[in-house]
Amino acid sequence: MEFILKKEGVTYYKLSKMMGLPRVQPLYNIRDGAVKSITKNYAQKIIEAFPDSGYTLAFLMTGDESLINTTKMLVSEDSNVSMAVIDRVIIILDDKKLSRTAFSKLIGMPQTTVNNYILGIRSISFEFVEKILEAFPDISAEWLMRGKGNMCISGQESYLVSDFDIELIKQSLRFSQDTVEKQRIAIAELEDEILRLKAENAALKKGMTVSTDESKDFAG
Repeated sequence: MEFILKKEGVTYYKLSKMMGLPRVQPLYNIRDGAVKSITKNYAQKIIEAFPDSGYTLAFLMTGDESLINTTKMLVSEDSNVSMAVIDRVIIILDDKKLSRTAFSKLIGMPQTTVNNYILGIRSISFEFVEKILEAFPDISAEWLMRGKGNMCISGQESYLVSDFDIELIKQSLRFSQDTVEKQRIAIAELEDEILRLKAENAALKKGMTVSTDESKDFAG
């Protein structure tokens, strides 16, 4: 657990919220050794909270860091874009003096969905970006997506830039979603292979034990 907290820069309390746990105590129990290992259910929740981390069920349930999926792009360009956009969304909230509730109503999305975007639980979608630009026509799409230029621009320029960037956003998010799905499939296949090899290893060990016992009986 300490490895995850340090790597992701979160506290036990924040991690419990990202995992959707009603209380933080179960995580303290894991930390203090009251619970010997992370359950499969909790491990899956951690993977869902950090989809780009490379964490696997095998790593989380055994603590063996060699089982982290190091071939996965831990800090991909797409994930960087997603987090940077969220940073700028928070700037918009501060500039407009808006709470998350008010912001959610203005863009027409459920507050729980918006919270998940802001907390990094979900990767940003084209729909989320599009709704922000529709609700705030003075916000520059180029600034929102790439951090270039001023936050607010006016007149026809705003619409021209938005039309151009929306197409780039679509392409980027489609690529990101396809990549994440392929990586999840690859991870699932690797985890199945690990479980299969462990089962074979256990069977071989059992066979060797039986063979040794039979040899002893024969010698006796």
